[in-house]
Amino acid sequence: MGVLLYAAALIVLGIWNAVLSSYLVRRRDAANDFGVVDIIAMRRDVMQATAWTVGVRVVLFIQSVFFPM
Repeated sequence: MGVLLYAAALIVLGIWNAVLSSYLVRRRDAANDFGVVDIIAMRRDVMQATAWTVGVRVVLFIQSVFFPM
């Protein structure tokens, strides 16, 4: 059961990461059309989103290994 929950969480997080990345790219492109894109802010947003996703994956992995259902 724990492995299935972990697999489902990875799928959901993968979809979330893809949607968030797509949103950030569209936002960057829209800002670039107006000439006001801030590359440092965009990189920070992408890194925060990626770090959040990886952090949740690590927590779910630890939970599935040490506290299986």
